Amino acid sequence: MVHVPSLWMPILLAAALAFVASSVIHMVLGYHRKDFGGVTDEDGLMDALRGFGIPPGDYSFPHAGSKEVMGSEELREKWTRGPTGFMTLLPSRDLVRPGVGDDRPQRVRQPRLRTAHGWRLRLAVARLTGGSAQVDVT
Repeated sequence: MVHVPSLWMPILLAAALAFVASSVIHMVLGYHRKDFGGVTDEDGLMDALRGFGIPPGDYSFPHAGSKEVMGSEELREKWTRGPTGFMTLLPSRDLVRPGVGDDRPQRVRQPRLRTAHGWRLRLAVARLTGGSAQVDVT
């Protein structure tokens, strides 16, 4: 009979190797390189979208907000006339220095999250050590 704790190292090693192998394959072979295309007048499109003041989020156009609108002739005309699509707007950020304006440190400091992560850590340590180790998470 094989004990579960003796399998943790091979499981973690296999996961790490799978991650590294998939990363190398995707970088070398270039999968997903052509998944997204650019628009002709990118600057004009970005200026136009910026002018609307749309907050970050996922959007569809034309958008049917209810069942009544879904069957309307007006929506059918919008679909026929086009363009149609889905759009995800992300918050503006500095790609050269991605840590600038990052809110992760504030989220980690929240007591609720620390407590949740602390309990998960305590549970994991208790399971791995058979309850013999004590962990203090502050």
